[in-house]
Amino acid sequence: SPPTGDMIPASYTLKLKGGLTISGSVVDESDNPIPDARIYLSRYWTGSDERKQKGEQASFQSQTRLTDSAGRWQAKGLPPELLDRISLRASHPDFVETGTTVGSNAADEAKLRDGMHKFVLKRGLIVRGKVTDESDNPIEGAQVWAGKVNYGGTQDTKTDAKGEFSFRNLKEGEIQFSVLAKGQKPETKSITVKSGMAEIVFKLGKGSVIRGVVRNDAGEAISDVRISLESRTGGVSDDFRFEMKTDNDGRFEWDGAPDEPRRFYIGKQGYEQKRGVTLKVAEENVVTLRKGRKVQGWVVDAETEKPITKFRVGVGNKYSRHPDGDRISINYPGMKEFSDPNGVFTLDVDEEQINGIKAVADEYAEKLENLPAAEDGVVKVTLRLKPSPALRGILVDSQGSPVASGTVALTEGGQFGSSAMLRNGRLSASSSDTKVVTTDASGNFTLPSPPESGGAVVGSAAVGFGSASVDQVRSSGRLMLRDFGRIEGTIKIAGVPTPGKEFTFNIANIGVSYQSDGFAKSDEQGKFTFEKLPAGEGSAIRLIKTSERSWSHSHTTSVTIEPGQTTKVSFGEDGAVIKGRAHLEMQPAEGEQLKLEGQLQTKMPPIPQFSTPEESQAYFKSDEYKQRMKQMKYYTLNVEADGSFSTDSIPPGEYTLNVSANKVQKDMYRYVPPVATGSTTVNVPENSTPYSPVFVPDIFLKPVQKP
Repeated sequence: SPPTGDMIPASYTLKLKGGLTISGSVVDESDNPIPDARIYLSRYWTGSDERKQKGEQASFQSQTRLTDSAGRWQAKGLPPELLDRISLRASHPDFVETGTTVGSNAADEAKLRDGMHKFVLKRGLIVRGKVTDESDNPIEGAQVWAGKVNYGGTQDTKTDAKGEFSFRNLKEGEIQFSVLAKGQKPETKSITVKSGMAEIVFKLGKGSVIRGVVRNDAGEAISDVRISLESRTGGVSDDFRFEMKTDNDGRFEWDGAPDEPRRFYIGKQGYEQKRGVTLKVAEENVVTLRKGRKVQGWVVDAETEKPITKFRVGVGNKYSRHPDGDRISINYPGMKEFSDPNGVFTLDVDEEQINGIKAVADEYAEKLENLPAAEDGVVKVTLRLKPSPALRGILVDSQGSPVASGTVALTEGGQFGSSAMLRNGRLSASSSDTKVVTTDASGNFTLPSPPESGGAVVGSAAVGFGSASVDQVRSSGRLMLRDFGRIEGTIKIAGVPTPGKEFTFNIANIGVSYQSDGFAKSDEQGKFTFEKLPAGEGSAIRLIKTSERSWSHSHTTSVTIEPGQTTKVSFGEDGAVIKGRAHLEMQPAEGEQLKLEGQLQTKMPPIPQFSTPEESQAYFKSDEYKQRMKQMKYYTLNVEADGSFSTDSIPPGEYTLNVSANKVQKDMYRYVPPVATGSTTVNVPENSTPYSPVFVPDIFLKPVQKP
């Protein structure tokens, strides 16, 4: 956007930076080129909204390329600084789709830059099936999905007059299949796709009915309201897609609903949208939509009450019960820029759950407030911003020399969560609130709108990493980098060096997460290393694989990384090995696969109850809670198919051991309650050693009753 204000310059210069060209090829399993394959490029992280509005970040729109007769493709003009945030997918109707995320694979990034990247597409399997009612009558026109609905690579089709359907080019392995038909109960099930498999048969029972009416505040019916199914945990449904609209009387009815209540999105233009609305089965559901709110506001200097003429404002979901203080999730399209001589702004609110507002201006601290109640649909609010001059400084190395092209970020600096990421010696934002800048040739940096109090400044470059408080940087005028350190670690189980164990590293309490190009893995001597680690407090963490694509953190061990030094870390040199067995007091349903998972954790007294958010925040910032967190330990158990489990390196103390039986699912991000659980108390004696296992009495898992 050109500069804002009353007058737009008659002459305005746009400066374009040189773009990046990436290229590659698409071939089949015999290395034959595949012409007309589709390459889809998309950015999976939008970066800092504020940096984008200030013109400090290049934009990138999703785009598609087709391979030529030699199977080659090319994409030009990409912003180099966003390459690690671009994902690519290759597809062709005759093959199974595949893809890569550049940021997680440095080797892929190098090949894309050099034009040597190669997508290998494999031919998939043909899967056939049939949909019938309970009397085995074929159902025509049923919608069938193969894969998670609304996910990339998902296929969908409809049944023919014989109730039959087919999919081609499916991958081998577990795939979710879902079916939806009018008047019939929908069904979803995971099926192992393999060569020579039998046809899939869905036998649908009569559907339940979800019905109701949508009205406004005056009790009047609202027609043409869109009602669409969400997932059980919120967001777009991933098992099947369904939506309906209200009629002229504001009524809706779904006669092919499942037996249990489901969550829905409900909205119409001009009204505030509702999300996560639970509609019950066989009941009259009454939904009230209210007209959208209009926010009329003023942004002023808190000390002088004079208007601030240039600022940015956004509304969103504000939540107070956060240990590090109030937070807000700004709704789409993010912070909006205003320029007004009287500090006036207006915003439209079309989401019912929006309850907060944030204002930002240069040379002022950010302001976050609750939205006042609306009167006749209008919310009036005055946001008073306290002056906070931009933070200016010089990034220097350990010898005091300026560092050019380093990255500097302003983080919240709390002990919960992270607002910046450190990868390959550079910082990037992990939330839209994070400010990340690059130092100039003289090492200078400017961070706008630091907080009134608190917060941390972090910097990184090839020569090292540094952090300091906002007050320290403001006072000294510089941020010093300390040389990177490293870790040399060992892992033993029952006294024996153990290869193939994986580890990760976390930075402690400065609002920064550490990302490496891969996990550290122990070699044949049980040794592993981490290179280029920030000096300071951190944690070495065992990674316990819990499924094909997921790991759990375990055995978190605090370490202090000294600049330019090697820190030794060992796992399994002491502590007990715990062994036991879990048993199910139930038989899995026919065709149902269950996986046993276990966790051992320090037995601690319950957290106090709080009557106000302020009490909660004070406790979570207290020395008492920090000491509690240091004492709290978590360990993930390896539970085998026969129920036997073990974990090692457990120090003396009293623990709670929990084991659960969970349905096997492909989507690791979707929470599904366990079907059975069991627990016991474990006491590890003071004289325990890795050579004498501590055996736990058998644990019996009882079925979990559905609420």
